Formats: sequence, structure tokens, C-alpha cells
Amino acid sequence: MTPQEKQQLDEFLVQLTHVGYVDKDPQAAEAIAAAFSCQPDAPYLTVQRCLLLNEALIEAHARIAELEAREVSAASPRSSATPSAPPHGWLASAALHAKMWQGLARSFARAN
Repeated sequence: MTPQEKQQLDEFLVQLTHVGYVDKDPQAAEAIAAAFSCQPDAPYLTVQRCLLLNEALIEAHARIAELEAREVSAASPRSSATPSAPPHGWLASAALHAKMWQGLARSFARAN
């Protein structure tokens, strides 16, 4: 785990543990508990996915800001966006799981 990943994880876990009362939907809570009981790595995978999605959200916000800046300043030279590097370290396996999550979501949607 890189120092940056450690910091991201620590910040996420602090936020998670400092949440006050949560008004839970009983059906959702039951479904989550059932899924977590079937997959011992579910908490790990869930935190990993949350961090990966947060990173993607930050990149999306930056890209939107860049595009809005271009729109406002059409006269300025266009800068090419640098594609983000693929995740590495602790979050790398989350990227590998992302396709699996998408496939499972599609399967679940078809089943219901």
C-alpha cells in the first residue's frame, strides 16, 4: 500500500466510523447482511470499491472543470487531457473487480 493509499484509506475509515445515527431500510439492511455473510471479503471489497469510485469521481469533477474552462475561454489554446494512470497498489485489484461488479449488476437487473 502506498502512503497516498494509506492516507485515503485512513480518511475513509475515519469518516465511516464517525457517522452518527443511520436510518436504515430494513430490507436493504437484510440484503446487505446476507450478502456480507456469504462473502467474507465483502467489507474489504466494498471499501476498496468505494475508494476507487471516489477517485473516479474526483477525476470526473476535474475533467468537467477543465471542459467548462475551455468553454469559457474558447480563445485559449486547447490543452490535451492527460489520461489517468491505471490504479496500482492496493486499489489495483479493485479495478480488476470493477468489470465483475458491472457484470453482476447486469445479471441482477435481468433477473429482476
